[in-house]
Amino acid sequence: MKNYDVIFIGGSLMASATAYTMLNENPNLKVLLIEKDSTYKYAATPLALGGIRQQFSERTNIRMAKSSVETFENFGEIMETKAFGKPEIDLRQGGYLFLVDESKWPIALENAQVQKEEGVDIKLLTVRDLQSMLPETDLTGIVGGTVCPREGVLDPASVLNGYLRKIKELGAELTNDEVVGIEADHGKIVSVKCKSGAEYSAGVFVNAAGPWAKEIGKMIGVDIPVEPMPHDLYVTRMPLDANVGNAYTTIPSTTWWYREHEDRDTLLCGKTKLDFKLGFDYNVDMPYFEAEVWPDLADRMESLDNLRLIKSWRGCYEYNVIDFNAIIGQHPDVPNFYLINGFSGHGMMQAPAAGKGLAEYILYGEYKTLDLSAMNIRRFRENKLIIEKAII
Repeated sequence: MKNYDVIFIGGSLMASATAYTMLNENPNLKVLLIEKDSTYKYAATPLALGGIRQQFSERTNIRMAKSSVETFENFGEIMETKAFGKPEIDLRQGGYLFLVDESKWPIALENAQVQKEEGVDIKLLTVRDLQSMLPETDLTGIVGGTVCPREGVLDPASVLNGYLRKIKELGAELTNDEVVGIEADHGKIVSVKCKSGAEYSAGVFVNAAGPWAKEIGKMIGVDIPVEPMPHDLYVTRMPLDANVGNAYTTIPSTTWWYREHEDRDTLLCGKTKLDFKLGFDYNVDMPYFEAEVWPDLADRMESLDNLRLIKSWRGCYEYNVIDFNAIIGQHPDVPNFYLINGFSGHGMMQAPAAGKGLAEYILYGEYKTLDLSAMNIRRFRENKLIIEKAII
């Protein structure tokens, strides 16, 4: 049996972001990532949209997003490797633009005040401001808007590859295998057994299994309230001269759009589904685009009545079914078992800070850069739920 200091169950973004900080802090650590899918075909990160925003209402969420965007802005330099050079993640900071109706405007103002206190460059917009930004958009019912210029989108697969290449250079080991069993003794995990028959031991184990986090918890007899939640993304061809702006734009019905690049006729769009079913399902709901997404777009902008769907895909959020926010930190019942799960669609935009925070906690027994203690799974027992008002 091969022994390590730290074993990550799951080898995608959360694992690699945490391993990166751990190896930077202590290059002598023996770190293993166990990832069952070498292609990452169904992993949450490569199937994500890649949006990054700081417009949250809860301060820990804001701080994680704010810290993470600084990493993304300097990603090439931070993740440069001798073998591959500086990774390019296609970061486009056009902003997240929220169009807000009267019912949601008081909450938007409250959120903006908290964001300003946390140092977010949030801008409150009048209807006149919005008319100048989106002159072709019907703003009926809209009373204002909010935007943060440092928000935007990036390529999630490139971020993941950047982290993986960097941690390999730093000495992390990755193996393509599936954890099928966990051995414990006197309340602590001592080893994991893989589908191949290989067994590995360590002092620390991290559940970084994304939408599969609950299944890992079952192996050690703890409940992790995370389920896979399907979400669909649609790529369309639109008139090249359609003035849709260059921000990620969300309307009150929670339909959203953004132009892939300023000089292209490609529009990415989608809509939050309120009657979703939990579970692994990678079949895109095509009728939903025609019945819900497209009509919402066409109602707001006449030129978007002329769309042609060219591509679509579905990923699965690691959905925290209790309070829809990340679960980070040491499990109270298994002291050498750590969690970084349940981001509910916010994983990409919070990963660098979340990984750094968890790494510091594992190494030093405390949070140094950002205090993520509110994210611990204990909050569900203690009824200290995180209430996030700014969920799309």
